[in-house]
Amino acid sequence: MAKQGIKESEAKIDEIIAKIPSEKQQYYVGKAYEESLKAAKELSESLAAKTDQEKLNLKVQEHILFKEFDKLVAEIDGVNLDNDQKTIIKNSLQKSINSQIYLNTMKAMEAAANARFTEENMRTIQGQLDLWAAQAENWKGQRENVLKQIEVQIEQWNKENKFTEKKLDMEQTRLIADIILRSLESVQKIGQIVGTAIIK
Repeated sequence: MAKQGIKESEAKIDEIIAKIPSEKQQYYVGKAYEESLKAAKELSESLAAKTDQEKLNLKVQEHILFKEFDKLVAEIDGVNLDNDQKTIIKNSLQKSINSQIYLNTMKAMEAAANARFTEENMRTIQGQLDLWAAQAENWKGQRENVLKQIEVQIEQWNKENKFTEKKLDMEQTRLIADIILRSLESVQKIGQIVGTAIIK
């Protein structure tokens, strides 16, 4: 679950940052992490963009998130630790930010569907998001095909009442597919900044 993932990773991140030898470096890594989380939240609030202005705002928010995450990686690269320890810190912070994006993705999906997910439904959707994220590195140049695959999955969830008895129309299905794909593209880009396709 994304919500649980955030709680677990927050506790772990506090411990990991505390292991950085210099208090000054702890401060700068912590600050850069907070700014990345804030940018991830603001990006997530733009995932349901429909109008040209909203889509432009989404692009701006994506740019801000990637810039903040770049800064975070640069701060970690500058700490007095060996490369293995730096990699552990990067991977942990990446997982935490991904969890935040997934949680807000599900909130955006609920709003677009005018529905509420049960805990079980959220687990199912989270599992599928993880699966898609793992496949995302093979999606280059396939955006429309991927969008169609996501729409097919949403229609399947709709048949299985994952949207708690609420049936979706085509416009809602398309918007939810857009939300999911935008979210996955952001997670994939963050993975590229860290230097890996996806962290398990």
